[in-house]
Amino acid sequence: MQLGLSLEDWKAIVCRERTDSPECDSSLPWFSKDRALHLIRIYTALHRLMGGDDHAMKHWIKASNHALSAPPGTVIRTLAGMEEVVQYLEAC
Repeated sequence: MQLGLSLEDWKAIVCRERTDSPECDSSLPWFSKDRALHLIRIYTALHRLMGGDDHAMKHWIKASNHALSAPPGTVIRTLAGMEEVVQYLEAC
């Protein structure tokens, strides 16, 4: 489930905001299971829509999206943004 995102992108997406620790560990309280589940929903919907084409999925994540007002890879850095992307994809 790469989607062309860097390790820093993954940390920003799946970890809750926490200023005193740069690390994210699923056993620690700042790991967000809600965010991880939203990311799985995003991947699943995108995979379905793109027919499993990894290149197309990576492009979609990084490309500007008029409906979302930004590239989806940027929008999903917040839980509200993840919910917006899930709704967008699942409505398609």
